Amino acid sequence: MRTQFRTSTQKAGLAHWPPNVRRLPRVEESWDEARAKDVAAFWMHRGVDANQAKRLAGLGRNVALFRDRERLLKRLEALQELLPDSRAERLAARAPVLLKLWGGHLATKYKQLGDLLPEADVAKMVDKQPSLLCMDVRRSISKTLEDLEQVMGPDACVQKMVERQPGILMYTNASRQIVPKIYTLRKLLPKCNVNVLLEKNPSLLTMNVEVGLAKKVHRLRRLTSEKQMQDWCRRPATLARILNCSHAVIDRLEYCKEDCPGQLASASALLIMPKTLFDEKFPRFQEWREKKAEKAVVHGIGKK
Repeated sequence: MRTQFRTSTQKAGLAHWPPNVRRLPRVEESWDEARAKDVAAFWMHRGVDANQAKRLAGLGRNVALFRDRERLLKRLEALQELLPDSRAERLAARAPVLLKLWGGHLATKYKQLGDLLPEADVAKMVDKQPSLLCMDVRRSISKTLEDLEQVMGPDACVQKMVERQPGILMYTNASRQIVPKIYTLRKLLPKCNVNVLLEKNPSLLTMNVEVGLAKKVHRLRRLTSEKQMQDWCRRPATLARILNCSHAVIDRLEYCKEDCPGQLASASALLIMPKTLFDEKFPRFQEWREKKAEKAVVHGIGKK
């Protein structure tokens, strides 16, 4: 029975909810497709897109709250009152568990976040990452901030950093999940002020730094020059934008290196240039990428 309960919980989309919330008694009332469509229509009427509305309606199979439109409306109103600058429906669609928590509980969590982060705009953070209100603020989030401040030093603007990317606070073990990424960035970019880099682009800490980002840095170093890399390291704000580029965008450097080497003098401009403008200046780029992809497929088959 325990295995069966876990399976149904996972199917309902509740697997990541707090244990005291997701372990609910079975609902005896029947749940059919017609009622699910009715609840989905309720969400869509309130501005939730069709896919999210269907997912929220599906929760009604196991959770009574999500089949009761009157109760949902009251919970949404309470959530809206707590966060007047956000859309309660949008928050609920991204973190349905918020509707299961009592208003007083959410208000307490919100106040704890405000006390812990006096320099940050907590309302803005919760709007970006509503699941913050489900975290253990005094233990988990507080410990993450302590670990970041310890490794980055007293001069780092940690609170502003997590305000820009609150997803960092969703890690439950910062010393093992975040801190190693900072050390890896310092090894990858020894001449760069990594603290400033992370303040400009804190999303780097949510990436796979050890593999994905390292591969990107090595590729940039191979396609440009050490002088260019040093120049970027002296300008962390520019480097932050460069590291956000996808490999498809970095292909521009490889293309220009083959077809027009002189363009490498403005590598930053090539990478930051809007797609429409780049395609206009280099009309053969897309054709070159297609041929490159075909060669990669043939090469892969040959290896097999």
